This record gives sequence, structure tokens and C-alpha cells, in this order.
Amino acid sequence: MVTPSALELGAQNVVQSYLAARPGEVLVIVHNKAEELVGLLRRAASDADVSTDVISAEELSRMGQGLAGASVDRAMSRGGPVIWIAEPGLPNWVVHMVKNRANRHQCRHLHVPHADRRLFEQSIRAAPDELAAINQRVVRLLSAAATITVTSQAGTDLEIRLDPRFPLVELCGRPAPGETHWLPAGQVYTHPVSVTGTFVADRGVLIAGSSSERSIGRAHPGRFELTRGFVRAATCDIPSEQAALDEYFASDTHARRVASVIVPTNYLVRAEIGHRAQDGLLPGLNMNLGFADDATHAPFKTTVQMCLYARNLTVMADDRVLVQKGRFTPLVLQGESPFR
Repeated sequence: MVTPSALELGAQNVVQSYLAARPGEVLVIVHNKAEELVGLLRRAASDADVSTDVISAEELSRMGQGLAGASVDRAMSRGGPVIWIAEPGLPNWVVHMVKNRANRHQCRHLHVPHADRRLFEQSIRAAPDELAAINQRVVRLLSAAATITVTSQAGTDLEIRLDPRFPLVELCGRPAPGETHWLPAGQVYTHPVSVTGTFVADRGVLIAGSSSERSIGRAHPGRFELTRGFVRAATCDIPSEQAALDEYFASDTHARRVASVIVPTNYLVRAEIGHRAQDGLLPGLNMNLGFADDATHAPFKTTVQMCLYARNLTVMADDRVLVQKGRFTPLVLQGESPFR
């Protein structure tokens, strides 16, 4: 018997665990520039007695919205599992149309916005049951705390307060009918009622939703000063990157507001690989400004977003340590992780 490769195990995990595809179902795969991974998913589906229907997202973009919507409706009308796997670069309406149609047809929809084999070999191999258990543990710790503190040797020093009016949202990568989850998975996030202090984004800054998406580098990290959930100052040593920060903050009245704080929970992500989708799941706490999804119940709306990432954070819920210098503590992992 041939032992499956890590890449094949990742594809099997997507089909059998995340999507929980059942024999006789049809897995709809919508893709762009992901031929290798589509082939792996089709083989994994076949091994589970699941048929596949493959749709080119690029062809959808050429059809126009009316014809593309009708084509997607035909494929998804039966419900069941759906996966979007595509590199960025397609028109936004294609992405949103596929998501909205999948939810409307009560499909179990996974969204993989980066078709990178390293994700399948590493973070996507995490078991959704374990992610769900870790998520629940983190929710209990955060919901019981009066104050969340986040610190680092680079200068991050934040005090965060939560409020039960704003739910703690858990994502384990296993969507129910009518839901969309993202891969790689594993996070708990919420809209905080207050964030005060300093965040040094020494893992990077992503600006999305404005005129163009861009990243701000790590060599000269952005430094953000916050008061009660509002960025009152943001500085960077590189003039061009400072200009990008200033342009973002001028783009919308809510651009400076903290939309959500995110605690990643994927136990297989333990070192940087240079890929934002996975590195953003390293243990610690990320912060999004501007856009917040509806699940957070954030009291404002905007389409612009800035995502802040930092290295080697220590995260505490009152006096209980969840993450110590970028590593989960046994309080979070307990006995469930193979890397305890």
C-alpha cells in the first residue's frame, strides 16, 4: 500500500473532513490557475465515491454576470459541497457571485483564495474537529476575561476589552449548509468594545478594498497607536509606505476603527513560510481595521480594510496565558494537539 503524500493528505482532508462529502454527492470545484490542486481534489473525491463538476472561474468572468449566474445555479442547485480555489486577480463580482449562489442553494462552501500546494501540505491538514475543540477552549477563556493583554519585545502593548453584545465567532473550516468557511482554517474573532495601546506590525500590513491591494513590508514595521478602538496615529519609516497608510486612512470615515481582533488556532502552523494565508494563522493576535463581516455585529459598515500582523506575541486573558512569545501554551492545546 502506497502511503499518501502530505499534499494528497491535505486534499483528502478537504473532501472527507472539511466538506464531509458523502458517497453519491457531487463536489462542485470552481477554480482559477489551480490545475494541480483540482486534480488532487478530484482524485480524493473519487476515492470517497464522490463525483466532481469542475467550473473555470476565468470562463465565468468572460460570460458576464447573467450567463455566469445561470451556469453556477445549474451546478449548485442540488446543494452539497462546493469549493472555490483560485489565485487572486479575478473580478470581485465573480467571487461574490459564487459565494452568494452557494449560500442560496444551501451548499457547504469552502473558499480557498490562494491555490498554493504548501497550504495543502501543512495548515490544511489540520483536523476540523481539533480546530473546533481549540476554538471552544479559546472562546471560554476570552469570554471569562475582563481584559485581554497583548505584548511583544518589538513594542506591542495592547489592552483589549470585549463585550457580550459582540459574539465570539469560531471558524473551524467545516461549513454547515448555507455557510461559507475559509481555508486554511482555525480562528476565533470578535468586534472589541475597546482597544488601547500600541501595535507594532512587524509581520506586515495588508491594505485591501481600496484602489488596489498592497502589502507593507516587515523591515520597517508600521507602528499603530490606538485609543478606545480608534487608530489615532500610524507611522512608518519608509515614505512610500507612510503614504500608503495615509491614503488608506483618508479613504473612509471608518478606516481607523478596529473592526475585529482575531486569535488564530491552527495547531499545525508553527513557523513562517512566506505565505500570508498561512503566516496569518501563527499563534498570537491579528487586528483588522475598517471592514468587519456581519457575524461580528460591528456597529459600522465600510468596504476598506487594513489587516495588521505581528510576530512573537504574548496574549493573556486576565492572568491566564494563551500564547507565550508566539507559541500556544498547554492551556490552549491541552492534550488534543499532536504538538503539545
